[in-house]
Amino acid sequence: MAKQPIKLIQCPMCDSTNIKYIVEDRTYKKNGKKIIVPAVPREKCFSCGEQFFDQNSFEIIEAFFENTKKTATG
Repeated sequence: MAKQPIKLIQCPMCDSTNIKYIVEDRTYKKNGKKIIVPAVPREKCFSCGEQFFDQNSFEIIEAFFENTKKTATG
């Protein structure tokens, strides 16, 4: 996946400009089980750790959980 341009210039939480576009796995807990959603794009502030998701990120996460439901139910 090609690196996307940074959309945020300054972190709205800490005012840092140390924000980078990343694509990493995202871990969730559901019913006591750890679920890893692979390759979720987002912007992350490397000063305070806050992460910012766009519509594309949410669509990837939603599609993963929908696919997981279909696989689990047959």
